[in-house]
Amino acid sequence: MKSNIVEKIPNWFRWILIPIVTIVITLLTAILTNIATKIVLFLGLFGDFSENFYVYLVSPVIVLFCSIYATIILAPNAKKMTGIIVATMWGLFYGIVAYFAVLNNDWGGIIGVVAVVTGCWLAIYNFANYAE
Repeated sequence: MKSNIVEKIPNWFRWILIPIVTIVITLLTAILTNIATKIVLFLGLFGDFSENFYVYLVSPVIVLFCSIYATIILAPNAKKMTGIIVATMWGLFYGIVAYFAVLNNDWGGIIGVVAVVTGCWLAIYNFANYAE
């Protein structure tokens, strides 16, 4: 008996859904973390951190963690390898972003790239400890 809704989806369709789910989860989580950032700053819940702290450090870690974790959950087999491949793809994409940030002397943009890579690898590390 299949226990959850993800296991009821055929394996071939789950592989097709992985890129779509990765992008959709990334966009939804980015929107939600942006809203949460505005609420936290408005209420002053965590002290005197600036908006840049949440936008460039906290939000990318949460967004990519959720994206990679959703990918790992959706993959029918080779879950850890699928997570590593998708994390590498995001890392390459943000590596290009970092390259253009350096070309434009926008050294603050590199902080976001490091946060994104951190979020990716935290998801893989977290999954590796609880599964397989």
